[in-house]
Amino acid sequence: MTNRFSERSLKVCSEFLQTAVIIDDKLLLKNPVEPKILSETPGRSQTSLLKDWFPKKTAIKECGLDAQALTKSFAEHGIICGALDFKDYENDSIAFIKTAKRADIVIIDWEMEKEKTGINALNLISRLLSDDLKSPQRFRLISIYTASPDLSSISAAIHDHIEQRHKLDFDKNDQELCLRYHSITIIIYAKEKHGIPDHFIGSVVNEKELPAKLISFFSQSVNGLLPNTALAALTALRNNSHKLIAQFPSRLDAAYLSHKIMSAPPEEAERQLVQLIVSHIQGILEEDNVASQANYMAAESWIEEQNKNGIKFRTRIHVNKSNEHAKEQLLKLLKNGVSEAKLDKKNKLFYKQISNLKHEKNKSVLSEITAIFAEKPEEAMSLDRDLSYMLSCKTSYESSTPTLESGTILSQTFEDGTIKYLICIQPACDCVRIPKAGRHFLFLPLLLNKDRFDICIANGQSDALTLKINDKAFEIRTLNFTPQKAQTPIHAIKDHNQWVFTNATSEKYEWIATLKSELVLRLAHSYGKNVSRVGTTESEWQRRWAK
Repeated sequence: MTNRFSERSLKVCSEFLQTAVIIDDKLLLKNPVEPKILSETPGRSQTSLLKDWFPKKTAIKECGLDAQALTKSFAEHGIICGALDFKDYENDSIAFIKTAKRADIVIIDWEMEKEKTGINALNLISRLLSDDLKSPQRFRLISIYTASPDLSSISAAIHDHIEQRHKLDFDKNDQELCLRYHSITIIIYAKEKHGIPDHFIGSVVNEKELPAKLISFFSQSVNGLLPNTALAALTALRNNSHKLIAQFPSRLDAAYLSHKIMSAPPEEAERQLVQLIVSHIQGILEEDNVASQANYMAAESWIEEQNKNGIKFRTRIHVNKSNEHAKEQLLKLLKNGVSEAKLDKKNKLFYKQISNLKHEKNKSVLSEITAIFAEKPEEAMSLDRDLSYMLSCKTSYESSTPTLESGTILSQTFEDGTIKYLICIQPACDCVRIPKAGRHFLFLPLLLNKDRFDICIANGQSDALTLKINDKAFEIRTLNFTPQKAQTPIHAIKDHNQWVFTNATSEKYEWIATLKSELVLRLAHSYGKNVSRVGTTESEWQRRWAK
């Protein structure tokens, strides 16, 4: 296994990427024909046959893109590549967009019209972005592959077009000829050297080299311990999809329907089926050892990579010795943890810092370790909040409508500006099949508390919402909600770009997040303990002896 982290990332990306699509108006689908060698000089009577011995001018490589060389090179990397010959925008763009939606890599020629303005390429990019922006987390790698030497003007044209059409300000890197907006990346490469300025020679790539360049660029865009693990997980699912399907044969349909009929309510069987699929997916990920992408060896190579990128760990942990010594101290922590790592006591400040972490009540140092590893140490607290949110709250996507269920966190804003927070602790089975008259849901209050909190709602926000659960039995609240349709769950409705639940008395509650099931169970258990306390009449003398 390679030690360099960038090479690890490249390997993960190479295994993940499976599809690419090209659109160009001058595709060469066959290799240029080589002239045949004549066995003897033709006579005058044979001169009419010369046209059959030599290639036509259209076979010259400079006339277009060698699609065969490009698709073959992609195939050598294990990537299926489709090539579309562009003739007419109205007809060809439809097929291209449908294909591009499923492709990992998209390659577009810049000049696909007589005027050589790039307008067709811009329109294709715009249509792709229109779909991608509906799902902001969609990763998209687009490559403009052009014979035009004016690469700077192409980059500027793309940036201006996107800004005007979509009101988006892409981050433009003029040196790399790259534009980025969140998870969308556009990179420009030249087909040939002719007319290319010296400072852009590195952007000249032939058809055979282009796939390797794009794979490498893709890996740089998602380079990290967590992205590598996520990509490895997706690769494992792709490679083992047959195993998953085999676990759910159609012969069990009858048994499932029987199970659904006998379940109360029947919809519970649907939720159980999803949970069953998730458990099998987890089995596939564990079998493929996906977690190894974030193990000790991966972390070691990550630290080495950060060191090469200019992060001086020696300075960050206040060690007077070499950067190598600082790295050794950090690796001891990663291998043995805070409680077991035997650190050099001569590094007084760092040793004290780690010693403080052994005491859980010392909260002032909780983000100091994150600051050591972070690209920007001042963002350590924000990073810790984001990870906390990921671990404790369910992922919510734009296309999904929140339902009122166990773990749903709501806020209610009053006329004086006061905001109160609640968390639903209704049993899961009582959150479905709500009658037309409605049902009372159980809630516990959540109190704003920056010093002691059970829930941290960050999700990329600059100011996190930190909430403490009040699980006292006498604080329980009940609110009646009615469904939009009888025997269905309570669904939120979009109101001014915010998901809102409205109860039976027309009070509005904004949806904030939904806690993960296992954390809700712990909360319900804590509340249950408080409710089930037994008061007894006993000797105080005896009670104290029992402590």
